[in-house]
Amino acid sequence: MGIFILILTLVKLKVDLGLTLILSSVLVAIFFRSPTSKIIDCLLTGVVGIDTLKLLEIVFLALTLSSVMDKAGYLKKIVFSTPMISSDPRWIITFIPALIGLLPMPAGALVSAIMVGELFEQLGIGNDVKTLLNYWFRHIWEYSWPLYPGILLQAAVLGVSVLSLSLHQMYLTIIAVFLGLYFIRRGVTGGKNREEILNQKNVLEGVKGILGGYWPILAIVLGGIVLKISFLWILPVVVILTILVGRLSKEDVKESLKEAFSMEIISSLIGVMVFKTTIEKIEVFKYICSYPVIQYFSPFISSLITSFLIGLLTGVTVAFVGVTYPLFKPFLVLNGSVNFCLSSFIFAFGFAGCLLSPLHLCLIFSSKYFKANLHDVYRKLVPLVIVLLMLQILLFLVFLLAGFC
Repeated sequence: MGIFILILTLVKLKVDLGLTLILSSVLVAIFFRSPTSKIIDCLLTGVVGIDTLKLLEIVFLALTLSSVMDKAGYLKKIVFSTPMISSDPRWIITFIPALIGLLPMPAGALVSAIMVGELFEQLGIGNDVKTLLNYWFRHIWEYSWPLYPGILLQAAVLGVSVLSLSLHQMYLTIIAVFLGLYFIRRGVTGGKNREEILNQKNVLEGVKGILGGYWPILAIVLGGIVLKISFLWILPVVVILTILVGRLSKEDVKESLKEAFSMEIISSLIGVMVFKTTIEKIEVFKYICSYPVIQYFSPFISSLITSFLIGLLTGVTVAFVGVTYPLFKPFLVLNGSVNFCLSSFIFAFGFAGCLLSPLHLCLIFSSKYFKANLHDVYRKLVPLVIVLLMLQILLFLVFLLAGFC
């Protein structure tokens, strides 16, 4: 826990996040008495490893796509068409992040942030609230959407169908949606342009406008999810098609590429990958699982603590799923029957850790895009996650008393 206090302190002092995470990685490695050769290996792998390079390419292409969509007028078309399908701005500002959330893409919250940013401005929403709304609704599907890697891995470990697992964990998504909507009712009062926005309602025109501006994203969904083409291949194709269909000039293309090449984002991404690599290579997970405080409790409590800590350490759903579920599978699967109630509860705790992790790329990029102070965002995010967990605990107790667990 001390390492997270250090990270947040350095971020508050405005030390570059990438540099902060690399420094933290070295300190973690030294704390666990890793040899110099392993520290160097962690640094090299985190900076120029194949996973890092792939992620850099995907993020760069995603930013490029957002920029060319903007220059082609697609983002404005979506922003001005969305209010036509609803007279309530609270639904409008959740629609786009939630829609983007159906697309499992690294740092996808950055894409939705760019798309919804202008509408947020029109409604007079503060930067910290912009970040939280975009971040929250971008991730409501990760509890149950069958295309997310975490759900696919969880189903594989437990030996159940993805559809069955998704249906059993859908209630987690529903809780997150309702809690987010309740937050919006209190946090969004509208701005000076609100009446102008609400008077634009025309459902048919709104749908046509959204589809007309959203087609590049739909093309990614079709190619990346339906046809299972790698994002590394589908993204550049869609970028080129958007440039051609949008009839962008050479100057627009050059400007888009320049805008997408952000040293701040590159630095943050590399820092995250170095920290993640260090955590994995020095096997911090084994130390966590061997802590006396974890071994002392029952398997159920231990699984909750383990999943939460690993989610907090990495900000990656696959990480806590890949460690926790194989470790506690004998506790979750008895006589060939999976206890979906316990399994979903463990997932909820692990994902709560991910949402709170300062290493979560979507949190990092959303806050940077909206120029929000990360501490201000955490002041709103932490209570929201606590309430989320309390509601999940309450529902778990209801399931338990009803004999479902």
